[in-house]
Amino acid sequence: MQPKPLRHLALGPVSLAFAVMLDDVEPEMNETIVRAAKDAAPADLAAVALIDASRCAEAGGMSVAWWHREVAAGRAPQPAVRRPRCTRWRASAVVAFWRNFGEAAL
Repeated sequence: MQPKPLRHLALGPVSLAFAVMLDDVEPEMNETIVRAAKDAAPADLAAVALIDASRCAEAGGMSVAWWHREVAAGRAPQPAVRRPRCTRWRASAVVAFWRNFGEAAL
């Protein structure tokens, strides 16, 4: 009897940490597991996590274009990392922005 193959989820640098045996799982559950693994982050890293523009905009239900306009206008936080094809914001700064944005709307 051969061992079941171990599939590694393609999650970038943490792919080996999220290796899961998916053969015993129903096919429709595979997508749920993959989504949950992608969204999972250790609680200790949440404060220092870096996120991209799509996650920043998604957090407030806005478009990426809207997010970039707010950053350019100086109303949203400036990126912590700005490199070609790799612009990231601190998750804690984005959370603070959306909290203030929501309170200002009230």
